[in-house]
Amino acid sequence: MTAADEPDELTRYRLSWGMGAEVSGLSENLHEAKRLTLLGIGICFLPEEFAAPEDTEGSLWPLLDSDEPSITIFVITNPSAPRHLARDLLLEEFDTHLPRFT
Repeated sequence: MTAADEPDELTRYRLSWGMGAEVSGLSENLHEAKRLTLLGIGICFLPEEFAAPEDTEGSLWPLLDSDEPSITIFVITNPSAPRHLARDLLLEEFDTHLPRFT
């Protein structure tokens, strides 16, 4: 149920475990992907916090405990752009919780 914009590293990881070789459905929308997974259409990579309520109630659960993929996320900002509170708070949050964020 992964979308066409799936990072190559996640694709390699998924295929190395034999997941998603036969596609049953696709969705670009996280809520729809989760809904399809809950219906039993297939498996899906979802952000942990997004799937946490269903994990807690037992309707979704992690398939793998180890060898989690590590995907680089790039944050691009324009230092000369006008200040915006939401952006500034988000960047501050990244800086607080991601020690490599610069």
